[in-house]
Amino acid sequence: MTAINRRVLIGGGLAVVGTAALATALGPTSPADAGPAAGDRMFVYRGRTVVVSVSSDMVMVTVDGRQELHIERLPNGKYFTHLMPFQEFGSFRSLITAVVDRDEDDLFSL
Repeated sequence: MTAINRRVLIGGGLAVVGTAALATALGPTSPADAGPAAGDRMFVYRGRTVVVSVSSDMVMVTVDGRQELHIERLPNGKYFTHLMPFQEFGSFRSLITAVVDRDEDDLFSL
């Protein structure tokens, strides 16, 4: 085997291993495959499954495994989202339920 063939085989093998590692790190490719990660919170409201990922200054919400809603935590401890820009909520859960309620009234499309 020549040096060039060895390099091609090694390079190709590394590419396959790297791709497999990346696919594993990125997780499921379809939202239906993704469940709540460790530390996430999940609840059902009005028949909608809500998964909440909380960090220090923001909350990411997935409703029915399809949409992500970005919620900001303000310095005063209240929460807001750009879907409802002129309202602040005392908890992210009350904000999420308000968004789902408005979606039920066809004001949003989650």
